This record gives sequence, structure tokens and C-alpha cells, in this order.
Amino acid sequence: MNTIQSPQPPGSRAISQFDPLKNLPDDDNRPAWVTGAHDAPRSWAGARRQTIDHLTAGLEGTIVHHCGDLPCTADNTGD
Repeated sequence: MNTIQSPQPPGSRAISQFDPLKNLPDDDNRPAWVTGAHDAPRSWAGARRQTIDHLTAGLEGTIVHHCGDLPCTADNTGD
């Protein structure tokens, strides 16, 4: 995976990885315990603004990073 600079123009595509700062699941062949790792980023202001930017009519696909110079994490939610 490569890092890209933000903002990117309309029509861009990227994967955003958010770090909820949760422990990794156990290394066994069982479903992981529910830790909230998949739900937590959805409540972060930066993740929500990024989604809104990406879906705004006329600007579809625009990518803007709202967490400053650092990755979006549970400690840096883009507020």
C-alpha cells in the first residue's frame, strides 16, 4: 500500500486505514471478541468529514485527510 497526499481530485480512489488502538485478536481459528474496532472510526469527526467530502455532489471521489499530519487514530480523531 502506498501513501498519497491529500486532497486528491474528484474521481480519486483510495483505501483509508483507521487505527482504533485496540489489541490484535487472538491467533486462533475462532471469531474474534467484539472490541469495537470496526465501529469506533465511524464516530470520529475526521472519518465522517472524509466520507462527506467523498460523496458530495459534484465532487464525488474527492479525498481529504482531516487528521492533520498524522494518521487518524483513537487519539487523533480529526476533531
